[in-house]
Amino acid sequence: MDFTYADQTTEQRVWTLIKTGSDTRVGTADGVLGVARGIEVADNFNWTYTIDLSVPGGTLTLNFNDWMWMIGERHILNFALMKKVGVNIGKEVIFFKNTLVSTKSLDNFCLKRFSKRSPVKSA
Repeated sequence: MDFTYADQTTEQRVWTLIKTGSDTRVGTADGVLGVARGIEVADNFNWTYTIDLSVPGGTLTLNFNDWMWMIGERHILNFALMKKVGVNIGKEVIFFKNTLVSTKSLDNFCLKRFSKRSPVKSA
């Protein structure tokens, strides 16, 4: 995924995802410490991970708890809570739109198309 921040700096995060069960995934990406863990329930996906984010003068280590809801076949609403040493420090809301293909499952959309460069791998 490509991110553009308020100060116009950009960052690209490419996830490598592995399906570990019928409704579970693990994943890695540059900056992620260890592995991300996710679970799919109906039309939502919960993704948790710790990441070192680049900030002016260094990095900031944060714990993310992402909740993603599929809205129709082409949209996902992502609500993320961020913590530092157990203290809530922020939240973000992101709206994703898939313009490439019509999909009917969170697995196909969220995990294959969310990050156009990271196909889902089976364990």
